[in-house]
Amino acid sequence: MKVLEVYTRKLRYKRYAERTIEVYTHYLQEFFKNENIKDPHQVSQKQIEDYLENRNYKSTSQQNQIIGSLKLFAK
Repeated sequence: MKVLEVYTRKLRYKRYAERTIEVYTHYLQEFFKNENIKDPHQVSQKQIEDYLENRNYKSTSQQNQIIGSLKLFAK
């Protein structure tokens, strides 16, 4: 998926750690899959908010990673 490639390049450009890039990309892919997103360019802020509000988090750390990944994507 082209969007994920651009997203990964953006994270590398911003000098994120490789592990952070892997984690953020994973959670973004998971969001696309769970929400059945066909066109990532059409994702609304409401979709992201609903996803975050209805998700069960295993830990605060995981919650922060998921929010961070989707926040960067939304920008």
